[in-house]
Amino acid sequence: MSMVEIGDDDDLPRYEMVQKAVAEIFEVVRNDKVASNSVRMNVVTFGGNVKSTGFNGIDEVQTPDLSPNGGTPLGSAVDQALDETDARLIELNDEGRPYNVASIFLFTDGQPTEDEAFVRKVAQRVCSAVQSGNLFFHAFTVCDADKQRLTQLGFPNVSRMPSSYREFVQFVSMSIVASSRGQKGESFGA
Repeated sequence: MSMVEIGDDDDLPRYEMVQKAVAEIFEVVRNDKVASNSVRMNVVTFGGNVKSTGFNGIDEVQTPDLSPNGGTPLGSAVDQALDETDARLIELNDEGRPYNVASIFLFTDGQPTEDEAFVRKVAQRVCSAVQSGNLFFHAFTVCDADKQRLTQLGFPNVSRMPSSYREFVQFVSMSIVASSRGQKGESFGA
């Protein structure tokens, strides 16, 4: 998640809007009996630097403290999320534990500030994982982020964050809950 400044319809700065949405998504997952016992979340933030919480149960995950720090190392963040997801799936497989399709939700208000070839390589990695059925990926652009640019770089399932805040929170949280029941998420209207 990378959030810079100026707000939405609620007059919240966009990073606070996303932080609020993430908190509400976590709450929906916590309140679902199946999801709260099976979902493991890893939050990777990338406002300036890439930081990861590692995979934890929903009761152990804190809503990230987002603040504008400049730069958007989007490729590095998605690459790290993929690496950590792959490692988690290998761990579960080695332990003989069943798992559902992993999901990555990307929220950004910026453009990647890294080398374009690197970002394209990461986008291709996402596409390969999605096409093989191992990953559900959806990117949401917030405020003035360029949806078309992320699509040109090769990321699949890129949508503008809907103007309906409720619709957005419901889509993401219900996708996570559906995944906890072994169902794949659906794409959000582009």
